[in-house]
Amino acid sequence: MMTSAGELLTELIPGSEASLARLLPEWRTLWARARDREPFAHPDWIMAYLAAFEPTAQTVFVTARAKGTLVAILPLVRETANRDGMPARWLRAPMNPHFYRVHILRDAEEAVLAPRMIWDCIASTGGWDVLSVPRFAREGFVDELTGCAVDSGFPTLLRPDIPSNYVPFPDRGAADADSPWLASVTPSLRSHLRRSYRQIVKELGGELVLERHETADPVQLARFYAIEASGWKGREGTAISCATTTLQFFNEIARAFALEHAFVLHFLRVKDVTVAGYYSLVIDGCMYPLKWAYDESYARYRPGRLLASETMRDAWERGLRIYDMGGDEGHKREWTQHLREHGTLYVFNRSLYGRLLCGYRGTWGPAVARTLKKLHRAGDAGPASAQPLTGAAGHTQNHVD
Repeated sequence: MMTSAGELLTELIPGSEASLARLLPEWRTLWARARDREPFAHPDWIMAYLAAFEPTAQTVFVTARAKGTLVAILPLVRETANRDGMPARWLRAPMNPHFYRVHILRDAEEAVLAPRMIWDCIASTGGWDVLSVPRFAREGFVDELTGCAVDSGFPTLLRPDIPSNYVPFPDRGAADADSPWLASVTPSLRSHLRRSYRQIVKELGGELVLERHETADPVQLARFYAIEASGWKGREGTAISCATTTLQFFNEIARAFALEHAFVLHFLRVKDVTVAGYYSLVIDGCMYPLKWAYDESYARYRPGRLLASETMRDAWERGLRIYDMGGDEGHKREWTQHLREHGTLYVFNRSLYGRLLCGYRGTWGPAVARTLKKLHRAGDAGPASAQPLTGAAGHTQNHVD
C-alpha cells in the first residue's frame, strides 16, 4: 500500500528477507543522518530483538520517503492474539522489558508531514483491529500520530505508562567544584556514598578503580554475565545468561553498537576484586545503562550505588549531557527528580468490532473486571461481609487498567 502527498511517499513493506535486504541500507543511512536518536530505534537494535525474541513474527515496516530518500520508519509486528479475553488482529510496535521505550526514527526535515503520512498509510491498510505503540516518550512523534488518528475518527485510548528517570548534567563551565555529576542527588545519598567509599577502601585495602571497555570483547562480556548471574538475578532466572535468546540479543547489541563506538562496559574493582559492572550504550550525548550487576559478597558496601556514581563521573568528564536511568523505581528518586513521561497508545479500527474492542478495553471491560473481583472477594469473605455493588461500574469509568 502506497500513499503520497506532494513529494512525500509512504509505503507499508512486508518484513521478508528480500525486502529487508533493500531496506536496511536506507534505514542505517537515516540513522546516521537523524538528530533525535535513541538506541531503541536503531535498525540493529530492532533486528536483534526480532531475531532473538520473535524470530517467526510477521513484521511490516511503515516507511516515508521524500524525493526517494527514507525520512521516517515505524516497525510493526502483525499478529492475531487474545488479550484480556478478546481476540483481535494487532499491529504493534516491538517491545519487551529490555526497551526503555519505543522510539520512532525520522528525519527532522520532514517533522510535519511524516506523522500524517505514516498514519494515512496505516489507516488505509486492511487486516487489523488494534494498533498498539507501548511506552513511548510523550510530546513526540507518537503524540502527533495519535492526533492524526483522532482527527480521522478512529477510536483511540492513550494511557500513562511507567516514566523513566534521567540525570541531566550541569554545563561544564557552570558546574560546582564538588562532584557536579551528582548535582541532582539527595544530600543523604551523597553522605551514604562518601561513607561507602571510605568503608570499602579501608576494609579491602585498596583504591576504587573504574574500568572502561568499549569493544564487544567476549572475555569482558562473559565477565559481566558471570557477575550478574552470581546473585539474585541468577537465582531468579532473570540474568542475561539464563536464557539463550537474551544472551543472543545482548551479544549482538554489544557487537553492533561497538562498531559505532556506542557501547561501553564498566567494571568497578578494588585491587583484583571486581565488585560491580554496567552494560551501557552511549548515543548523542546520552548514556543508557541497560544492565547492572554486582557481587553480593560485597553488598554491605552498596557497590551498585558506587558504580552508578563512578559511571556518572565518567560520563560527565567525557562531555555527556544526560544519564538515562530507565524505568522509574523508588530507589532512583535518590539520584534525580527528573522524569520523562511515557504513554501507551491504542488505536482501534473504525469497524463495529474495533469500536467494541475500544469500549471493552477502555470503559466497560475494566469496570466488569473490577466488579467480578469484588464479587469474588465478597464470596470468599462470606455473606456477612458482602457489600452492595450498586454504582460500581460507574465509579470506575474514570480509571483505566
